[in-house]
Amino acid sequence: MLNQFCNFRKVYRYATVLLALGMAMQPAESYASPADKTATQAVITVKGQVSDSSNEPLIGATVRVKGHSDGVMTDIDGKFSISAPANGTIVVTYVGMTTREIPVNGRQKIDITLDNNAVNLDDVVVIGYGTQSRATVTSAITKVKAEDMAVMPSNNVMSMLQGKVPGMQVNFSSGRPGVSPAVTIRGGTTTTPGSDAPLYIIDGVIRTITDLNYADIESVEVLKDAASTAIYGAKAANGIVMITTKQGKKGAGRISVSYGLSIDHQPKRIPISDAREYLSITREAATRAYNPDKYLNGSFGMSTNNVIDSYVNCAFLDDWITRYGQGYVENLLTNRGWETMEDPATPGKMLLFKNEDFQDNLMRNPINHDFNINFSGGNDRGTYYMSLGYLKQDGIVIGNDYDRWSFTANGSYKVMDNVTVRSSVNYISRKFVGLNENNVMARASLMPPTTRQYYEDGRPAPGENTASFRTRLHEVYYQSKYNAVDRANLMAQLDWEPIADLHIRPQFSFRLDNTKNHQFERANEITHCQE
Repeated sequence: MLNQFCNFRKVYRYATVLLALGMAMQPAESYASPADKTATQAVITVKGQVSDSSNEPLIGATVRVKGHSDGVMTDIDGKFSISAPANGTIVVTYVGMTTREIPVNGRQKIDITLDNNAVNLDDVVVIGYGTQSRATVTSAITKVKAEDMAVMPSNNVMSMLQGKVPGMQVNFSSGRPGVSPAVTIRGGTTTTPGSDAPLYIIDGVIRTITDLNYADIESVEVLKDAASTAIYGAKAANGIVMITTKQGKKGAGRISVSYGLSIDHQPKRIPISDAREYLSITREAATRAYNPDKYLNGSFGMSTNNVIDSYVNCAFLDDWITRYGQGYVENLLTNRGWETMEDPATPGKMLLFKNEDFQDNLMRNPINHDFNINFSGGNDRGTYYMSLGYLKQDGIVIGNDYDRWSFTANGSYKVMDNVTVRSSVNYISRKFVGLNENNVMARASLMPPTTRQYYEDGRPAPGENTASFRTRLHEVYYQSKYNAVDRANLMAQLDWEPIADLHIRPQFSFRLDNTKNHQFERANEITHCQE
């Protein structure tokens, strides 16, 4: 067997040489760019040999100057020759070996040894039946550790696995806080994405992953094929996401505190027409309508038949001066952002109007908070881990908020040398204020820029057509809507090892969900009630 391996290695080396010679007959030396050839940075010829940790020459290793894309390959004896700045750095790479960067320091001969870049086969992964060394796993399992996850304030752990697991897609239908993504592993098994969700197992218990605190997670294993999911049957047909939470470790008690703060911002505003452009086009177009007076003096965004606190900020200038006085109109123009223009529909008459951009009152720059504290420790007989977390996320659109409190307690105690008792308590309380952002944005973007946002006394105005185009400002001011969830998960397990490597683990779990949907609206002009 050893002779066969040595013969194979020699054949591989010769094949690599032939492949290298066939690649456009690349010359044995490369030259530095003219920019490198300065008086203070002389170019010298560096020669040497590249070998592995067993002192065997490496054929076809790539040697190049750092900062340059061109380079040379080692020959059948692992030797190379390259032109490089005297104070430059050469980079050596080879498949299956660690990349090395070696400073030249004026040397003309450099021998280089590369170490093997072996995959860590001692890593332990969680499978359906327990844990197993990665070296013996033959099914498709991807493990993501807590330190490899993109740490950011998030209500859903799966959003932090985007791009971390090959073959898994994490898609969001909305960017509002509190939304759960659609997760698909290897394309799913149906034509309905909502039915392709994987099975979530947390510490051996089938649970929902919604609202789980990422700070309590030790690792996440994604089981993708039939071999790894067979124990759970048909309900695991779309794959399994197995989550292991943090446990206490032997040693003195340890306290860990973390706090994260982030600010969300709308980088670009939606370009819309202002009130001046809107009136110029719509009032001229109204003159060509079948009944122009319906639009010019009705209850539309371009109409002028308006008074103080009407739904539309548009009127004839002389009408308001006569009705409310010169001083009031001058205050509107000087201090409150009102403007004037000649009426396209009635030349010679002046319009008094105010431009309203819904984005000024609909969007905000929310500040998000993420706070976590945990306490852990243990000894030869038992371990403990307790944590408390708080997450506050506000959406960019007003009236869109997410608050979550979480508590986790994990413990284990060795009753006898072959008997261990484990327990886990997890409690989550969250409050979610959501919205239909597509509906809100559509209503806001279709409102004329002359639509009043606030009344004279500071209360939000309802909008242009209150039956279907109510403003979000008005909704938030008068309505109280939220969804509150209190969720408790309890788990107890007995681990009995009657003989070596034979574990009997009876387990009990209990889950309690309490959901409350709250909706209330104070009396206002939309409900046609008197306050």
